[in-house]
Amino acid sequence: KDCHKEEINKIFTKGSGPCAATFIFRKGDFGAPGTGEATCSVEFLDVRGVYKFTSKGERRPDGILQQFVPPKLENNSTVKCVWTPHVCIVDQRANIHHLHDKRYSVHDRCITHEGKSHQSTEVFCGSFVKERCADICWTMAAHLQMYARRQLLRIV
Repeated sequence: KDCHKEEINKIFTKGSGPCAATFIFRKGDFGAPGTGEATCSVEFLDVRGVYKFTSKGERRPDGILQQFVPPKLENNSTVKCVWTPHVCIVDQRANIHHLHDKRYSVHDRCITHEGKSHQSTEVFCGSFVKERCADICWTMAAHLQMYARRQLLRIV
């Protein structure tokens, strides 16, 4: 389906709270001399930021624009999974600031794994979540092996 900026604006800003979307992009080039590995950066966009993002006025690097899913609790949290065929490590982090605390920027209220360790805290991750993440990774690996004829060595 074709995506037009009007559709993106309508969907991403419908009923949104302080954050409407995240934009994930790569900073630097992989293997560039003297820079080491490239890192991924994340930008959190409010409603105005989404409209600015979809306008043609600003050139952006290639990346992923993703609708922000508000957390059920007061603080933003994310689950990170590192999978190999032999082990699956799952951890969860929660931001230290309440999502609606306007004393802090949207970025400071939303950042978790992507930020520095003092910006979020580790949260207990139950066995159900760990097993579910491992199952999803196995399913993705099997799908890619079957249809893309590629064997995955790692998923993050």
